Amino acid sequence: MKLGYIASNYLTINKKVQKGTELFTYSLIHSLVLVADTNNIDITVFASGDSDLPVHIESIDDLPSNSYKNINKYNKHIFFELALIAKALSLQDKFDLYHMNIGDGDLILPFAQFVKKPILITSHGSIDEDFTRKYFDLFARLPN
Repeated sequence: MKLGYIASNYLTINKKVQKGTELFTYSLIHSLVLVADTNNIDITVFASGDSDLPVHIESIDDLPSNSYKNINKYNKHIFFELALIAKALSLQDKFDLYHMNIGDGDLILPFAQFVKKPILITSHGSIDEDFTRKYFDLFARLPN
């Protein structure tokens, strides 16, 4: 199985990372690598280009978006996350499954209708149940 794991471009993902979602990614990818060879799983992570993970990394930039002053100043990180998602999904012929691991997964949903592959979403942080139900229901008809 070929897994496209969509992480974040916000921070460098390495053993020093201290933000929850990126720390989760670092731990999960290292755990998956332990079983990947015996279970025939090929993993590609979409993250900042300077991330340190034991798998192939695809990125939109060599540095994380938080390293640029103007992006921080105007809080424009979301656009870099969207660009990372777009890159990952543009390569859908290379993957059997996507694992979305940015925020609470809501960013990928508008793109899901253009993707033929299954999408697994990991939600992080507190979830507003009313928003989540209403927003995710918009995409409930999608088979993936």
